Amino acid sequence: MCKFGCSTTNMTFKCKYCGAPFCSSCGNGAGGKMRAGNVCSSCNKSNHRGDKV
Repeated sequence: MCKFGCSTTNMTFKCKYCGAPFCSSCGNGAGGKMRAGNVCSSCNKSNHRGDKV
């Protein structure tokens, strides 16, 4: 289970710009729900997928 509540596992990544964690499966992150799959909910930068957490 991801730390944001969805049932998938191993889909939690961190933003390569601000370091905020997010789930690429459910779209939830430290700043709330992402508005698009490639935009960070915390810093609003695109193409933000960094390392797996």
